[in-house]
Amino acid sequence: MKKKSKGFGDQQEDLPSIESKQDLKGLSFLNQGNFLEAEKIYRKLFFSGEGGYITFYRLATICRLTNRLDEMHALLKRCIEINPNGLEAHHDLAKIYLDNKDFDKAILHSSKAIEIKKDCDSAYNILGNSFLLAGNAQMAMNAYEKAIKYNSSSFLAHHNLGVLQEKTGDISSSILSYEMAVQYNKNYSIAKFHLCEAYSKTCQWEKLSPFLEWLSNIGIEENIDISPLYFMYIEDNPGKMLVRTKNIFNKIYKVNQSFKPDKRDNSKIKIGYFSADYGEHPVSILISEVFELHDRSKFEVYGYGFSNNKNDKYSIRIKESFDFYRELDGISDDQACNLIRGDNLDIAIDLMGYTMSHRIKLFSKRIAPIQINYLGYPGTTGSDQIDYIIADRIVIPKESKKFYSEKVLYMPTCYMCFDSKRKFPKMIYKKKDLGIPNNSFLMTGFHQASKITSREFNCWLKVMIKVEESILWLRETNTIAKSNLKNKFLEQGISDHRLIFAERLNSSDQNLSRYLCADLFLDTFNYNAHSTAIECLWCGLPVLTLIGESFSSRVGASLLSSLDLNELIAYTEDEYIEKAIYFAKNPKELKRIKSRLAFAKDNNDLFNPKVFTKNLENIFANL
Repeated sequence: MKKKSKGFGDQQEDLPSIESKQDLKGLSFLNQGNFLEAEKIYRKLFFSGEGGYITFYRLATICRLTNRLDEMHALLKRCIEINPNGLEAHHDLAKIYLDNKDFDKAILHSSKAIEIKKDCDSAYNILGNSFLLAGNAQMAMNAYEKAIKYNSSSFLAHHNLGVLQEKTGDISSSILSYEMAVQYNKNYSIAKFHLCEAYSKTCQWEKLSPFLEWLSNIGIEENIDISPLYFMYIEDNPGKMLVRTKNIFNKIYKVNQSFKPDKRDNSKIKIGYFSADYGEHPVSILISEVFELHDRSKFEVYGYGFSNNKNDKYSIRIKESFDFYRELDGISDDQACNLIRGDNLDIAIDLMGYTMSHRIKLFSKRIAPIQINYLGYPGTTGSDQIDYIIADRIVIPKESKKFYSEKVLYMPTCYMCFDSKRKFPKMIYKKKDLGIPNNSFLMTGFHQASKITSREFNCWLKVMIKVEESILWLRETNTIAKSNLKNKFLEQGISDHRLIFAERLNSSDQNLSRYLCADLFLDTFNYNAHSTAIECLWCGLPVLTLIGESFSSRVGASLLSSLDLNELIAYTEDEYIEKAIYFAKNPKELKRIKSRLAFAKDNNDLFNPKVFTKNLENIFANL
């Protein structure tokens, strides 16, 4: 007799045969969600010596459902000792090892499950995810295709295939895969969420619109294992973001443990910076000089990397700037915690939040007496283990502190750092090099497509209509997004020749000279330009922003206020449109602003990492 029940993978699967009348009774309690009574029955079987493989497996399932993962792990290993061919135990062990980033063991146990049952599509999914996260895309593809071969309606396999296709740059195929996953399971929230993200990346706002009400409840009424970062792109509500991040953190990333290190008594303050982005990445480009400038007579600086696949000039420079560098890629959270704790850090600084490849669980386990959220994630983590967030009084005004789970550490000026060692490349672009008439008004918005919503684009179209000689210059994006944006122009009677896309360049430094070709940078609303905005201002390109309520929507205003350029800050969409039109039609005013920016480049503290680092060290020394 077979019985379907909770406890085997992410899909319902056939569990082992009912072992006894007591097993049937315990299973009934388990299916009702009465874990206490179910556990009593299986514990009794266990101590009486009557229970075998199934008893241990049921107890492991109860431990999973009550979030006792260490006990679950031990019970599953006992299952395999009793029955080396226990399909369910190998399957669930593979899932545990995958969650703990122990990919070799996850591959071992999922492969064993497939050896036992060759059409086990759920095991193929775990195998594919393990290969994908371990960096073997082709083996991951093979595993997902096998899962679909044995179960064409496997919504998990279609979704996972979509993730892989998107990761390898095939956004068109990924959308089709996500749509298939949602078609087979309309309640599979992760697939719906990734489909919404894909619609944003391709500027398919009409297709996204029906999901917006559902999205507004994700993390509020429905918790799923996703990054809250995407919500910064589609809404500006710091209150909801606090609720969302708290719920997501508590459900997915919180670790039940009592460890908290005492405050250290080191001769120097030991600071640890944590990131997967040590390389040519916006965060590293901004903070690289800060690492170098820390006062070594007072501070000892450690770097911890989560991704060892970068080997560019920033990666090399950053690793050399640390007194000690530890690579955590490929080791489990527990192993990483033991290594980090051995360094006796005073302060651990997370440069990632919920951005890609984050390891916020390390901070949940508490790796330093003081833990700080800074730079890479412009918002609250909702974590009760992150003590502080570094900000300024514009990105988090006093009245908004209630929307952050962390205590706010205020920098005296803008919270954002900058690398003064950046240099313009030898190639200096001019409008004619881009095929753009010299008398045109060139407005640029070098943003990720996800940041651009219908709100911004409709504002930009209104400016284009009023300023006939204007041209909109956007970052190169996928073919679907380009086609959709061009169609928006044509719908408004604007020639699509007035919309151009900047080709991708090999180095971020090459972008610097391109900024000089533009006349005005147009900011996005919910999630402003951050590193791009400070680069543009340093190059002398004025940035027009619309200030919002959330951290991510106030960065442009923070940068401009530091430069005393408040005339470039709008407070409504209408004012944003009016200001863009005004600057387009008043070149002398724009020239005056550019002159002020040229002066600020060498004279404003916004671009002075020495001043910034000293202010940051003063904060650290007083914690």
